[in-house]
Formats: sequence, structure tokens, C-alpha cells
Amino acid sequence: MIRFLCFFILISSSVMNLRAQESPVLKLSLQEILDLSDKQSHTLKKGNYNIERVENELAASRLQWAPELSLSVSAGYLGNATLTNRDFSNREVVDMPHFSNKLVLQLTQTVYDASMLEEIKQQRTATELAFAQQDVQKQEIRFMLVEWYLSYLKQINEKEVYLNDKARLEKLLSETRERYKQGTALKSDVTNYQLEVKNKELLLTKNANRIRIINYQLAKLLGLPENTMITPDDSFLAGKPDSLRIEADFFSPAQAPQLQESMKQYELFRQKERSVKVKRLPKLFVWGENSLKGPISTAMPPINKNMNDWGLGLGLSFNIGNLYKSGRNIKAASYATRMYKEQTELIQDQLDTELYTARTKLEEVLDELAIRRDYKVLASELYEVVYERYSNGMAIVTEMMDAGNELLSADIEYLNMQIETFRYYYMLRKIAGTL
Repeated sequence: MIRFLCFFILISSSVMNLRAQESPVLKLSLQEILDLSDKQSHTLKKGNYNIERVENELAASRLQWAPELSLSVSAGYLGNATLTNRDFSNREVVDMPHFSNKLVLQLTQTVYDASMLEEIKQQRTATELAFAQQDVQKQEIRFMLVEWYLSYLKQINEKEVYLNDKARLEKLLSETRERYKQGTALKSDVTNYQLEVKNKELLLTKNANRIRIINYQLAKLLGLPENTMITPDDSFLAGKPDSLRIEADFFSPAQAPQLQESMKQYELFRQKERSVKVKRLPKLFVWGENSLKGPISTAMPPINKNMNDWGLGLGLSFNIGNLYKSGRNIKAASYATRMYKEQTELIQDQLDTELYTARTKLEEVLDELAIRRDYKVLASELYEVVYERYSNGMAIVTEMMDAGNELLSADIEYLNMQIETFRYYYMLRKIAGTL
């Protein structure tokens, strides 16, 4: 039985090691993550198909200006004609050439059609709108990835902080056990440090699970194998925070995708309003026709010959009913245009507010980051002082534990502020449409 258990443990360990070895490891920077999402995101792929659709619709609307060429060919059997007086007396049968043929070739070219012109303009604006909507989706997905990436970095860095704190506590636990053996420390002191070590082990377990979850989410969104281990690059966190403060002043919502989308929607409804109005205008076209037919049955007796004739002309069509039928449609289109104009102005105000708020929050977290940096240094100095006193028997365990918790809190809070700084920076870029 013991041999079986050992064999099972050996096999299980081997399988786990094999799986670990099979898991691909990718070190990806934030920019590489964003570039990869542009290619792999299902949402963006859907948007690309929509762009292809509207571009083809635009091409189709332009083809309406192409000349229309029609060909009509027919052949048939003609029966004999019957002639009578007006009172149907004196019936006479007239022999007819029994084979008839007809070939008509007609070419029509539109010269002016205001509704067709407006339709092309609408399709062009619809194409631009599709690109703007794709940019909105792209910025949203990119910012979501930024938040996940920053959260990933936060968890990984917290892991290092917890590991260092656990190592510190294990060192104190070992020292306290020696002092307990020597009779200079209490059993409760040893127990308190044991509890603190276990607490850090619990925090590390929760931290490891959060890392696994975020890693899985990133892999799925990027179209990578689920077992891919992503290693983030945190080198950008070492940049000077003050540079972010300077850069923040140059962000503007003028080219924000949300604003561009709303402006294109407004323009599209303006064009739809014009499209309803121009339906009242006439259409101008030219035409050319060549006709070959036989026999000539309009003559009696009929002439068993082919006749070819052709013609050119200029045509004008005008739907009089549109003068009195389109009034309500024009009013409805006008109200829709006004609505989207108001929506565009509303989005402009919202973006201005969001940009101001994000810029103010960035200033706030940058100031707090500087304070947290100083706080971290002071907490480290305090810990060294208390540790020195504790080593000399001049401080109790609770003082030592308070100083250690203060140091841990200072490290975690500084890390959080560092991540928050970049989160608001990238939020500014998202609002401005430069992410």
C-alpha cells in the first residue's frame, strides 16, 4: 500500500511538472498587449466586418451613376390577320409572315438626380461613422486591458511585498524562539509571530489566485491558449511621475472617438433631412435606343422585312406628389437632426468634465504618491529603530508587530498609489482618444 501511494505521488508530480513545462510563457509589455488585442478582439473583428459592409454599400451607391444598358430580344409566331368592316361584315383573311423578331438595345444615363447624390453622401458619412464607432470600441477595450494589466502588476508586486514581509516575520519568529529557549521571551510572543506568518501565507494564497484569474482573462481576450503564463513588464512604472503631470496638460477631447461618432451621427441626420427635401426636385437623364424588328406589321399587307431605327433624347421626370406628401417627413427629419445636435453638445460637455476630473485626480494621486514615498521611508526608519530596541530587550512584541504592520501598509499604499497614477494617466489618454 505504501509503495502504491509513493508511486501515485511520483506520477502525479511528474504530470504536474509536465503540464507546467507545456505552459507557454510570454513576457508582454503593455503596448504589446494593446497591439495584440487589436488583432484578436472579437468585438473589433465584428467592427471590421461592419466597416467592410458600409464600404461596399458606398461603392454600390456610387454605381447608381453608371449608365443603364438594357437588351430585349424576342422571337415568335404571327398568325394570319383578319379584316372586317366596322360592322364585322365582309370577313377577309390576310396572310402574314409567320416569323417575327425583335431586338431592342437601350442606354440610359442619369445626368442629375439630387436624391442619388444625397444617398452617396449618406453612405460616405455612414462609412466614416463606422470607423468612429470602431475607434470608440477600440479605446474601450484598450482601457479595459490597461486596467487589467495594471491590476496584474499590482498583484505581482504585492506578492513580492508579502514574500518580503513573510521572510521578515520568519526571521523574527526564529529569533523569538531562541529568546524563548533562553527565557527572555514569552510563549505568547512566539505564538503571535506564528499567527502573523500564517496570515501572510493566507494573503499569498489569495494573491496567487487573483494572479491566475487575471492571467486567464488576459489570455482569453488576447486569443492565447488558456494555459499561457503572461509575464508583465513593469519597467514603465520606474518613469518620473512629474513627466505625467506635464503631459496631462496637452490632452484635449477635440478628437475623442465618442465626440467624432456623435458628430458623424449628426451629419448623417442632416443629410437624411436634405435627402427628404430633394425628393421634390426633378431628375434629368439622356437616352439612346436602337431597335431592329420584323416584319413590318403596321402596313397592310404586311412587309416581310426587318426595320432598324434608332434615337437619342433628353428626359425629365418629376413626382408631383412629393410636393405635398413629404411635409411631415421633412419635419420629422428636422427634429431628429436637432436631437443629434444637442447630443453632440452634451457629449462635448461630458468629455470636458471627464477630462477635467481625470486631470485633477491625476494631480491628486501624484501629490499623494510623493507623500507615500516619504511615508515609506519613515516607516522603514521607524521599523529599524523599533527592531534595534526589540533586539536589546527594550521593546515588546506588540510594538514590533505594530512597526512591521506600519511598514507593510506603507509599502502596499505606495504601490497602490503608483498604479493609480498610471490608471488616471491612461484614463486621460482614453478620454482624448490617444490610447
